[in-house]
Amino acid sequence: MTDKSPFLKLPEIVMDNVLHYCDYMEIASLRKTCRSLRKFVDTAKSDGRVDKVMIDCDAYEGKFFLQLGEKTIEIAYTKTMDGCGIFDTGNWLWSRLLKGEDHMELLKNDFS
Repeated sequence: MTDKSPFLKLPEIVMDNVLHYCDYMEIASLRKTCRSLRKFVDTAKSDGRVDKVMIDCDAYEGKFFLQLGEKTIEIAYTKTMDGCGIFDTGNWLWSRLLKGEDHMELLKNDFS
């Protein structure tokens, strides 16, 4: 998306209103669209309607849980022989293996 996008030309109050109706995953996806939207989302500090956040860590795995009303999202960051595996435990089809990466550093960066 470019800065010439009609969405980015909307007044901030309208864009804030759009974020109000987005859940956490929608805001996270929107934030990845372009630099302008990332900057807007970071500045707006929308709550993403997250009801509960939990983090569980040990030497081999870090997990964070998000409770969004009836929906629960659990992301696991697992230490592997040559890096880190990231898994959405509710959808095992979605996973990523990152060579040379530390699982706790990735968890910390994504959570922030």
